[in-house]
Amino acid sequence: MSLLRTLVHNLGECSVSGNEAAFVCPRCDAGKGKRKLYVNLKTHVYYCFKCGDKGTSKELVDDSTWRYTISSEEGESPKEHYRKITPPKGEIPGFVPLSNIYGSDSERPCQEYLRKRGLTMAEASGFGWGISAHVGLYGRMIIPVVMHGELVHYLARSLYGQLPKEIGPAKNDGWRGRSEVCYGLDQVLLGDAIVLVEGVFDWCALRKSEFGCVALLGSKLSKHIAGEILAKKPSKIVLMLDPDEAGQAGEREAGGLLWDRNYREVYFAPLSGGKDPDEVPQNDLIWAVKTAKKFW
Repeated sequence: MSLLRTLVHNLGECSVSGNEAAFVCPRCDAGKGKRKLYVNLKTHVYYCFKCGDKGTSKELVDDSTWRYTISSEEGESPKEHYRKITPPKGEIPGFVPLSNIYGSDSERPCQEYLRKRGLTMAEASGFGWGISAHVGLYGRMIIPVVMHGELVHYLARSLYGQLPKEIGPAKNDGWRGRSEVCYGLDQVLLGDAIVLVEGVFDWCALRKSEFGCVALLGSKLSKHIAGEILAKKPSKIVLMLDPDEAGQAGEREAGGLLWDRNYREVYFAPLSGGKDPDEVPQNDLIWAVKTAKKFW
């Protein structure tokens, strides 16, 4: 495979002028679609005119998970027009489980990131988390989202402080949209009490406290996810969203939505100090759930 085809294979569509090919930079573009990363096809070096990232083309072509095809339109060269084929549903580009990186250069930054979040490598590995060798996901913790045993979405969290802090797949790439998924549903048993939180790390904190828990991956409970949760026939639902304005508005909306579904065993568990669940000491978290107040 030629260098240009291999680059397109990894980075997506490009425009070609002379010896240079312009791509969207996977490290800084954040979905804006501007082609600021230029690769010299003769000298095999690249430079991004937005973030300053630079190196050799070899650094851009390490992954082969994403597949592309070449097509042409009337009046243009086939070498200058590329169409990305959607990766198969249920495959995260370049995914490497955490259990496979022990002893590698990637182990320490992952350990440090998880330590700050109160987790160990063993715990995160048990959750099925990993990293990715794909250039668009490199330097991020990959958190697969599984529902009914099927991989439906994933979160890619920044390990090194790069922005945006979290990215995920596009819905039109064959993945479910964020409002159609939640985290931790498969671990909830029929008839469990369920604590609803916003984020994955809130979920981790509640799991350590041995409560059934589902993370909404945001502050809004959609009708679809409400139906998924109620299908578990929970003995009660405890709302523990973040204490900010969005979280509190989300709690009110969630309570109203569950009321409309004729579900009455809804409680809320306010946390002291304006902290998110993953910032609260374990004993305080347990106490907040056990003393949760009836929503109505």
